[in-house]
Amino acid sequence: VHVASSDLIQSGPPADIQKLVKQEPELKTKGQALYANTCASCHGVQGRGDGPAAAALSTPPRNFTSQDGWKNGRTLSGVLKTLTNGLPGTPMPSFAGISVEERFALASYVRSLAPNAPVPASDEIAAMQKDLGGPAKARITVEQALNAMAREYEASHH
Repeated sequence: VHVASSDLIQSGPPADIQKLVKQEPELKTKGQALYANTCASCHGVQGRGDGPAAAALSTPPRNFTSQDGWKNGRTLSGVLKTLTNGLPGTPMPSFAGISVEERFALASYVRSLAPNAPVPASDEIAAMQKDLGGPAKARITVEQALNAMAREYEASHH
């Protein structure tokens, strides 16, 4: 399948996770603004899973103020994993299309809503650097892939 370069989602330049961990307190403010614009409609302003869109979802949104039930854990890497990959089978989308720094800021803010969020350990930081610190990967959404396949099919059958 040929995919136009305009269809690609770039996740941004390589990230220095060590630097982001050190900047975490400052990034929470940026994360709060991102949260208000992208997360509060489902998760609620206070992070209790009671946003205005929550009632329409097949799976209730995460209550960030609860310690229980976090699918990927309350660790920084766990929250980043959820933001990067989404939660298949639930309404939680992937945010792989925004930069690692923005996902880090969002994760930092979300974790600030949770009681006693674990502090990142050095091995967790090293793993995040390996997973998220590399060069940007070209990605496309499922919809974009299906559209590209349809265009290719149409071109080959006409």
